[in-house]
Amino acid sequence: MTRPLLQVENLRVHFPVGGGLFSAPRMLKAVDDVSFKLAPGETLGVVGESGCGKSSLGRAVLQLIPPTAGRVLWLGEDLCRLDEDAMNVKRSELQLVFQDPLASLNPRMSVGAILREPLYSFEPGIARSEAEDRAASMMRRVGLRPEMMNRYPNEFSGGQCQRISIARAMISRPRLVICDEPVSALDVSIQAQIIALLRELQAEYEVSYIFISHDLSVVRHLCHRIMVLYLGKLMEIGPKRDIFDTPRHPYTQSLLSAVPIPDPRQARQREQKLIEGDLPSPLNPPSGCVFRTRCPHATPLCIKAAPVLEATGSEAHQVACHYWQDLSGDKQTKTPTGE
Repeated sequence: MTRPLLQVENLRVHFPVGGGLFSAPRMLKAVDDVSFKLAPGETLGVVGESGCGKSSLGRAVLQLIPPTAGRVLWLGEDLCRLDEDAMNVKRSELQLVFQDPLASLNPRMSVGAILREPLYSFEPGIARSEAEDRAASMMRRVGLRPEMMNRYPNEFSGGQCQRISIARAMISRPRLVICDEPVSALDVSIQAQIIALLRELQAEYEVSYIFISHDLSVVRHLCHRIMVLYLGKLMEIGPKRDIFDTPRHPYTQSLLSAVPIPDPRQARQREQKLIEGDLPSPLNPPSGCVFRTRCPHATPLCIKAAPVLEATGSEAHQVACHYWQDLSGDKQTKTPTGE
């Protein structure tokens, strides 16, 4: 069996909110007990509504925010135990592409300086001529002309800026890139070009992606496995085909029901399972199953006990729902009392 590149175990990211002289702060549970593995060359999609902890999860994996509890194992080494200097050594292998390409680029630096900066940080002895050659080569690789390196970010379009962001992330030859909604701010035609570029770079450099997105159509096109988050909790995880063809969790089914279908006849025939109500506050999540306040299948058991992840047809496809067998048509059921 291939050794996991990344292994996250029981990760929690909690933020203290409020508090004062006579009151303790309340804890916002952005990520709450999430575990998963990532193989070399694999793309794991992370989906869910806004406020479900997707970006917090990605930043905690990169140690940009300190996890409250849990472990982040990079090739077996716990990143949470590393000091700042040791973590900086790992940064060349762990990179991030942000959602807003223009905001993530320093407006006072030329594109050439932006691309050379990681090389000077991770390879202090590199010659300027070699850094310039590698920056020019990476510009060509992402579809931009090397002559543009003397320009500044505000002289480029949004799609071009995202190509520069990807070039900056890839120039140090990382083994993991976390893409935090990298195409959500782009036009549809540009989205397709950026997704194609990411796939080409993955095949060329054997890099792994954690791809955070709310667009399930994009996730289906790019990802090998998909993880569904809700209020910081892991609802379902499995291979792309299992998630799209046989979703087990009612939240996953609702998300897929909202994906547009180009054919209007198929769209009219599709059963709608839209989610009702608003997302509860992460400062005061529901007891038991956090999705129960919006779930049409909730029972008293869902109030009392939080479901645990369990395998469905295969170990690779797991779901956290008391009644996933009923929803999938299986005969095995649980009573509302949990007995």
